[in-house]
Amino acid sequence: MVVDQNDPTENEYVTRRIVRQVATVTDTAATELPPLGRLLDVDALDELFPPNGRGNCCVSFRYAGTEVEVNEEAEIEVTPLGDSQ
Repeated sequence: MVVDQNDPTENEYVTRRIVRQVATVTDTAATELPPLGRLLDVDALDELFPPNGRGNCCVSFRYAGTEVEVNEEAEIEVTPLGDSQ
C-alpha cells in the first residue's frame, strides 16, 4: 500500500497523482498504464479535488490492478488488489 499525502503547496491535479502512485505500486511506467479517462471522468475528479485544496467527498475505484481511495483531504491510498490488509 502507498499513501500520497496532499501537499497544498504543489499545484498538481489529483488524477496525475493517482497515475503516478499506481505506477509506483504496480512497478509500471505511467505511460504503460491504461488511460484513466477510459475508467472515469478525469475532469470531474479534478474538480472534486482541486489542486491546492481539499475535496468535498471521498471516492474509491479499481484501476490497473489496484484499489484507489481518495479522501476529503485529497490523500491518495493505492493498494494492490489481492493484498491482505
